[in-house]
Amino acid sequence: ELHEGESDARLIDLHRIFGIARRRRWWIVATVVIILVLTAIAYTMVPRRYMGTASIALDRRADQIIAGESPNQELPTDPPTVDTAAEVLTSRSLAARVVDTLNLQREPGFGQAIDGPVLSPAAARSRAISKVQSGLAVKRTGLSYAIDTSFTWTDPKHAAAVVNALVDEYIASQRDTKVDSRTNDNKLLRE
Repeated sequence: ELHEGESDARLIDLHRIFGIARRRRWWIVATVVIILVLTAIAYTMVPRRYMGTASIALDRRADQIIAGESPNQELPTDPPTVDTAAEVLTSRSLAARVVDTLNLQREPGFGQAIDGPVLSPAAARSRAISKVQSGLAVKRTGLSYAIDTSFTWTDPKHAAAVVNALVDEYIASQRDTKVDSRTNDNKLLRE
């Protein structure tokens, strides 16, 4: 029944709605069951993905080259410095070092196609480098000097091995750069 100022369009008849739902309950139940079954099938068909992760903290201490300098003096760290380190971590040259260290050019899924023709060594290496780069994710942790790295792959052992090798290679390259710089500084001081 309508009261003053109410129209037919504004009233919701809950008894009528529940009556329709009750009469069509088997269609509703069948639809829900079909959606659940299709979701379960889709879930089982999607390949599992595993993520290996590591964090790197940038060392911003200056080296003591001359006697009397204050040791472990802090260098200024600005966002471009941290962003540059993140770019180095995703670089093709570092990915190439990881591929060479782990010999991924011979691995199915990396250098060699799983169900395709055998590639030449150069093509397999290039393909493996691209796969490593495409699976990598590198991001700065907030405003800190830490960088989170991760690698996602279908095999948990490869996911962990690649991210660990990436961090190892990055640290080795930074150490080599620092040693070369220190050697050059010592040569200049001797002259």
